[in-house]
Amino acid sequence: MERENKLNYKRTFYIGCAFFTIMLLWQVYNYTTPLFLDDMGVKDTLKGIIMAADNLFAILFIPLFGIISDKTKTKLGKRTPFIIVGTILAALTFPIIGYFGMRGNLVGMIIVIALVLLFMNIYRAPAVALMPDVTPKRHRSLANGIINLMGGIGGIFAYGTIIMFFKGESITRIIPFIVVSVLMLVGLVILVTKVKEKNILVEIEEDEEVKGEMENLNPLSKKEKISLILILAAVFSWFFAVNAVETFWSVYTVDILNAPDTNIGATALLIFTVSAIGMYLPAGILGTKIGRRKTILLGISLVFIPFAIAFFFREWNLIAMVALFIVAGIGWASINVNSYPMVVELASGKNAGKFTGFYYTASMLAQTLTPVFIGYLMDKTTRVILFPYASLFLALAFVFIFLSSIGVDKKLGKTIEA
Repeated sequence: MERENKLNYKRTFYIGCAFFTIMLLWQVYNYTTPLFLDDMGVKDTLKGIIMAADNLFAILFIPLFGIISDKTKTKLGKRTPFIIVGTILAALTFPIIGYFGMRGNLVGMIIVIALVLLFMNIYRAPAVALMPDVTPKRHRSLANGIINLMGGIGGIFAYGTIIMFFKGESITRIIPFIVVSVLMLVGLVILVTKVKEKNILVEIEEDEEVKGEMENLNPLSKKEKISLILILAAVFSWFFAVNAVETFWSVYTVDILNAPDTNIGATALLIFTVSAIGMYLPAGILGTKIGRRKTILLGISLVFIPFAIAFFFREWNLIAMVALFIVAGIGWASINVNSYPMVVELASGKNAGKFTGFYYTASMLAQTLTPVFIGYLMDKTTRVILFPYASLFLALAFVFIFLSSIGVDKKLGKTIEA
């Protein structure tokens, strides 16, 4: 059948609307929150704890809702109800974070952050698991490239609004939060109207390739478990590295690089995002051509080198930062496009939510712990330690992925490398 040999690009782009809304919110949240907390005089250690608290919710709820959605049966499908409810609730409450941040209300801000993160976690695992539900294993790197492309576009919108409106003490700092909410609802409408999950799942029943993958519920072998653990350890390590930089980059640019404006760091992060977007589809193709593992190892190297170089800068240099973040963005895309498919490669279509939970538990645990650790280290030493810290954990991630081929049987090795 023709659909067995080709990826359904249009449907994959529509599914990516969910990831668009996720990344749109996270980028605004991650960039603006530390600045609000800085304005309130919050120390880096407490700041790290607050920034990590949202990820604690993710650790608790992403696996839970992933497993629940695996077992859900409704007229809308098993993932769509969670996407609808979570998106609407998050969109309605997110602007209140900006309101409390501008008012300097720390307690109110923390309470609303908790609510928003709960609502986001209702639909994150179901939204991501929808792609492997309807995509044959051999197409998942390219499909995940498209999904990440949509997320990257969300990041561009996010940083664009930050650069335009998040300035000084201006009342316009609330605008990025409002824009996020509106675009989240638009993305939801597109996804729900264009992706009829229930109909797609019925269609899949006629596709022998995908149907066979969905019905394969054999338990993992010892070798497969070793490979899964190593991959998840690598996921943990590179998020431990990169999230530390994302969390404290806004204050690092001002304190260490003497940037002239608090929002100028968003320029570098915007370049990082655009660079990653440009690489998402090539990274998916490259992962299919030379193997996901080799592509990820290359990607880790391309993030490590710019981070190591960035350590030596003590003044803001736009050209240098743009160059470094372009390279890092290419590397980050190569990692992310191919890592999630490596994890769900070991799943069937019927428990993709469970393995999605494994992936996000590793990534969110890292993002929960790293702001606290790096915040504490910076309080005890100096913020200059940020990039050596990140480089160390990128090196560990490289080792874990390199070792992930050890203990993998020939059949599985070909599957993951494909």
